[in-house]
Amino acid sequence: MNLTTNAPNQQTLTKKSNIKKWIFSITIFYIIFLPFSFYLIDLCFLRIDSIFILIRQLPTISIPVALSLMWASYYYKDYKKIKFYCFVPFFVFLILILLHYLISFF
Repeated sequence: MNLTTNAPNQQTLTKKSNIKKWIFSITIFYIIFLPFSFYLIDLCFLRIDSIFILIRQLPTISIPVALSLMWASYYYKDYKKIKFYCFVPFFVFLILILLHYLISFF
């Protein structure tokens, strides 16, 4: 019976360790960034309309959602989606800024 075929190779362990370090550093960054995101949204969108009441909180809401998706993907060993989930709050924030300038332009 060959026991070495069931053992994970060193490359898989290194990849898993690097991904865990990546997720942990992004988690720390988002935990530090979360309180400042409330003020950043208020500074970017001084004009208060009824449409912006919920929309301007989307980047703040997307941070805990992205963190939970990252750690769930790590737990279920779906490593391909993790880096996308790391950047979801940035994408949401950029889309929100673009939407704000489009609405204010028209």
